[in-house]
Formats: sequence, structure tokens, C-alpha cells
Amino acid sequence: MLDTQYRMHPTIAEFPAEYIYEGRLLTGITAAQRIAPAGFNWPDPAHPVAFVNMADAMEDAKDGRSHRNVEHARAVVEVVEGLLRVGDVKSDQIAVITPYQVP
Repeated sequence: MLDTQYRMHPTIAEFPAEYIYEGRLLTGITAAQRIAPAGFNWPDPAHPVAFVNMADAMEDAKDGRSHRNVEHARAVVEVVEGLLRVGDVKSDQIAVITPYQVP
């Protein structure tokens, strides 16, 4: 089992460390080594994690089972383009995590 992670900012690593690894996952990097990239209005740049409220976006069912949300996709594209435009990060350094509820 993984015991030390070196990729994620320590703030991002807190959730999997606690809930997946039951507090046993260590972080081998410091927050100073993972500075929030420019190009996004981070709520707290010292902790580069953000939840973007999309409460008004409408979801549609493509085939009655599979869902998609065009407004969510547009918002993601806008954020990623902003990050790439500034140039602090490359496309292979960006991860978009989208939680969803299984019916």
C-alpha cells in the first residue's frame, strides 16, 4: 500500500489520506513546493482547492440513464483555459475532479 505521496498539494492530499488510507498516507512535499497556479481566483491561495457552485446549471439525460451537464462542462473549460493561458501549469499538470451521486 502507498505510504507517502509526492504529487498533490498537502491540502488536496488530506481527504484521501484520511478517508481512503485511514490516516496512514504521508505527504512527502510541502505546500511551498505546490504553489497555487495563477489564472484562477483561488478562494485561499495557500490551499489551492476550490469548489465551483453551479447550482443553476441544468442537467439533461441523454438516453434516460446517462447524464450530462453542458454548463458544468463550459465552466470547467473556462477554468482550465484560464490556468493554461497564464502558463504556470501545462495541461498534463491539471486534474479536474467532479463528484456525482449515483442514483
